[in-house]
Amino acid sequence: MTNKEIKKKKSQEPIKDQMISNDKRLDGLMKIGVNTQAHGSSYIEIGNTKIICSVYGPRQKKRSEKGVSGKLNVDFRYTKFAQKWTNRRSKNYKNEDERENGILVEKCLLSVIKMENYHKSQVDVFVLVLEDDGDALSMSINAAILALNDAGIEMLDLVSACSVCKIEDSLIIDPVAIEEQKKQAIVTIALMPSRTKIAQLVQQGELPFEEAIQSINLCMNGCEKISQLMSKVLLSSAKKRLK
Repeated sequence: MTNKEIKKKKSQEPIKDQMISNDKRLDGLMKIGVNTQAHGSSYIEIGNTKIICSVYGPRQKKRSEKGVSGKLNVDFRYTKFAQKWTNRRSKNYKNEDERENGILVEKCLLSVIKMENYHKSQVDVFVLVLEDDGDALSMSINAAILALNDAGIEMLDLVSACSVCKIEDSLIIDPVAIEEQKKQAIVTIALMPSRTKIAQLVQQGELPFEEAIQSINLCMNGCEKISQLMSKVLLSSAKKRLK
């Protein structure tokens, strides 16, 4: 069989038989209470992606802020050395990336925080990406959820997030930076595991319907695994406080 025939045969195989399993990448370090100056905080290190999140509040809104409803502020930033895998990123690109990811994290958190319980109050969430080696958005959501739990903010569920990207004929869970550079599309999901309900779904790039469904299922499986890790961290912290 020629190389051309082999390539043609591979392209005809269903993508589900060519998925790359990166489950080990979902194992990592998670901590809460790392910033003693904040009401709640967390640190996540998955692979070489490292993120710290601090939460302040609920606290009274500024007098200039009108209305009695609660308010959520999300500040998303990269350190100057966070994206060392590409030195060609301009300052404008970095600022746009921060703004876009900040909006996505905020939308996700607003879908799960019981803001109706925080009248005339505001909650400030500061996400700082110390190092970005891929999947920074979903890991930032996870870090924010842990920090909000540490701060005692009421939520509908313990949300967890995960991403899957498509490269050629493979679907890769929790992609690293070099894989994100080569991606044809990427799907990020934030899941409420106990309700089996999607809090947020973001897709960048185009995917055929079948591959989109496969990507969603892979993300949901990854979310469940990450949720278990998050639950262990929160449970361990609760036990320490009770002693």
